[in-house]
Amino acid sequence: MLKTTYLLLFASIILRAQDPEVIPRQIWSEDFLKKRPGQPSHPRQNEYLAIPNSQLPTGAPVAPAKPSLATGRAASALPKTENPPVNLTLGMTLWRLVSAKSTGARLLILGPSGAKSEEVTPERVRSNTLLSEGDRIRITVEVPTTGFLYVVDREQYANGAYSDPYLIYPDRLTRSGDNAVAPGRVIEIPDRRDEPNYFTVTSGGSEKIAEVLSLLISPDQIPDLKADPTALRIDLNRFGDWERKWSVAQEGFELKDSPGALWTEKEKAAGATKDTILTQDDAMPQTLYRISHAPGSPILLKVALHFK
Repeated sequence: MLKTTYLLLFASIILRAQDPEVIPRQIWSEDFLKKRPGQPSHPRQNEYLAIPNSQLPTGAPVAPAKPSLATGRAASALPKTENPPVNLTLGMTLWRLVSAKSTGARLLILGPSGAKSEEVTPERVRSNTLLSEGDRIRITVEVPTTGFLYVVDREQYANGAYSDPYLIYPDRLTRSGDNAVAPGRVIEIPDRRDEPNYFTVTSGGSEKIAEVLSLLISPDQIPDLKADPTALRIDLNRFGDWERKWSVAQEGFELKDSPGALWTEKEKAAGATKDTILTQDDAMPQTLYRISHAPGSPILLKVALHFK
C-alpha cells in the first residue's frame, strides 16, 4: 500500500496517440491561479493540455464533453436547480527524487528508521511518465478552497478487483496533525518528517496494475481519520458510501513544457509550513483536475498511478 512502512508501486498510463481523445485541448489556468493570493507582477500564461478520458481511473466519473456553439443548447434553455453544482480546480504534482543538483531546492530525505539520510533534488514528471523500479517519489497537492484533505490508497488488480482501502494521509506526524487546505497552501505526501519521507517504486508482480489514490476534501475535520505509524484501514462499507455520495465528475490537464523542472525554494518553504503560501507569481501544479460538486459537500477525486 502507499504508506511510509510499505513500498509504493507507481507509474502512469500510456498515451495512445491514435486515440481521438488525445487531440490536445489547450486551457489556461486562470480560475486556479486567481484563487491564490496577490497579483502577478508580470503577464504569464500557463498552458495546459487535456488528459484523455481513457487515462482517468476506472470507475471515476468523467465530466461530459461541453456542447459546441453550433449544437449546444442556450444557457437559458437548460433546466435550473435550486443549488447548482460548484466548479473547482485542484492541483497535484508528481516529483521524482534525483541526485542533488547545483540548481533547484534540495530535500533531505529520511530513510526507514536508522537508515542514512541524504540530500536529493525533486524534479517534476508528467502524469504519463513511466517510472522505473527503485524510483523515489513524492506528491504535492494544492486545493484552492478551505477544508481538510484525506488520502486513501487502494491497489487495483488485472481482474478488476481492488485491495482494502487504507488511509495514508494524514498521520500523527503531519504538521502536528494539521491537514487543512487553503488557496496557495501546499500539502506534501508523505509529510517531510515521516520516515521514510518518500515512496519507492517496486514491480509488485503482474497481477497488480495500479495504485488508485482517492483525495477526499471535507469542509470539516473527520475526527477518527488519522493514521498512526501504520496506515489506517477503512471499512469497505464506509468507503463505498463515500464513493456513492461524494465522487465527482472530473477533467484532467497537464502543464505543457515543464517536465524536468526542479523544486523551487518557494515550493520547498510552502510544503514545510502553513505560514508560507504560494502566490500568483509562483510555479503552478504539474496537473490540474477540474471538477464539479454539490456546494458544501465533501469531494472524492480519484487519481490512478500505473506502473511498468
